[in-house]
Parts: sequence; C-alpha cells; structure tokens
Amino acid sequence: MSAIASNSTKRGLCWPWNNPASSFKLFSPSAIPWLYNWELWDPRASGVYAPAEYVPMCRTQKEVSQVPGYFSNCYAKNFLGFNEPDLPAAYGGDYISPFDASVLWKQYIQPIKLKCGTALGAPGVTNGVGSGWGTDWLRQFFSHCNFPSCTFDFLPIHWYGNSVSQFKAHIINVHSLFPNYPLWITEFQFTDVSSTVTAGYVRETLQWLDAQPYVARYSMFGPMNSPNMAGILNGAMVTDDLSQLTEVGKIYAGLA
Repeated sequence: MSAIASNSTKRGLCWPWNNPASSFKLFSPSAIPWLYNWELWDPRASGVYAPAEYVPMCRTQKEVSQVPGYFSNCYAKNFLGFNEPDLPAAYGGDYISPFDASVLWKQYIQPIKLKCGTALGAPGVTNGVGSGWGTDWLRQFFSHCNFPSCTFDFLPIHWYGNSVSQFKAHIINVHSLFPNYPLWITEFQFTDVSSTVTAGYVRETLQWLDAQPYVARYSMFGPMNSPNMAGILNGAMVTDDLSQLTEVGKIYAGLA
C-alpha cells in the first residue's frame, strides 16, 4: 500500500471565484497554507481560512492598470503575473505578446516591487511546445523584460497531461532552462485518465514535488466540484454536492 502523501507547506489552493465559502472547511490552512484565485481580490469572507496567505494575480492585461491601486497598502508579500499569456484567443486564452507584456510589466507591476518589496512571479505559461508557446514565450519575454528594469523572484508554470513521467520531465526541463528561479507549479492536472488512476498519480506527484528543492510551491487544479473543472472531471477534489472531498481531494488535503 502506498504511503500517505505528506502535508507540505508548499501546497496551495487555486480557488475558483464561485466556490461557496463553506467549501473552505474541507481544507486546513495548517496543511495548505496559501491560496490564489486568478484575481487581485481576496475571495475569503472575514475569518474564513484566515491563517492562510492570499497571493493575488493580475490575470490579463485588462486588469493590469488596477495593480497599483490594490497595492496602495502593500497588501501581499507575493504576486503572480499574467495567467497563460502564451495561450491564443482561438484556444480560449488571453494572449499577450512577449513585448507588450514587458511594457505593461515595467509600467504597472515592477513598481510594486520597489514600493512594497513584494516577491514577483513571472507570467505563468502553459506547457505548450513550439515557437511562441510555453518556455519559448517566456524566453522572448525575458529578452524584453530584463534586469534591472524587470526583476523576478520565482517562476510560475502550468502543466496538463496524462502521465507522471511527462509531468516530471516537464518540471525538470523548465528547471534546467531557468535554473536561477524557484518554481511554483500553480496549475497541474492529469487528463484523459480515470479518477482512480488520477488518485494514484496525484499521490506519487505530491511526494515527488515535496522532495524537489527547486519547487517552492504548487497548487493542483482544482479544489472544486466537477462542474467547475473545465471538463477535467477526474481531478475534482470536492463532490458535486459540495459536502465532502473526493478521493483525490482527500489525498491533496493530506487525509488519505
């Protein structure tokens, strides 16, 4: 029998905006001590999951002009940059060219580092391959947004696929390409496999992530029920009636 996946301070929640506040009770901030919600606003009601750290994100270029206002009181110690800026609109994304993203970063995001000392996460790219995708988009972005006009404290990345070996290979490859940045895997999930297979994959993956010194944090998609899972039903952590955790959710919460 596989060992229970250990709780890790690396582990976080990528919280959907329409999750009810009651769903927070299914997770423990002592085991999962940080969260984000793809937005600049904190999704927690007063006192709900309060001990955890909230990490804001500027999801698209539409929100970037709001960043200085949100940071008027330096409300966060970590910040996530653009979400999947390499994903074209034809695939449902909010594409930003590497150059345009660099201009916006210098104007709106880099100043919060100077004002607040906030740790900045670079734009979180997909695991797409080829010119203009994934790490190639990021390489182009870094060529336009480099020191000292741009600084980055960690590198958020996403991964979706159907095997643990593919997942590990991608993370190892990104680390080899950008060895100076701690990695945050802010979205990952297994596709085209059953819930039972997913549970086994998740257990193995969490143990592996916890053991990698260059992986600073991770958050698996997603702490939600299947209607919110963008078609990846096998990875839902919360039952459809929102009353309890699925087997995948129990593993992620450190309960199984």
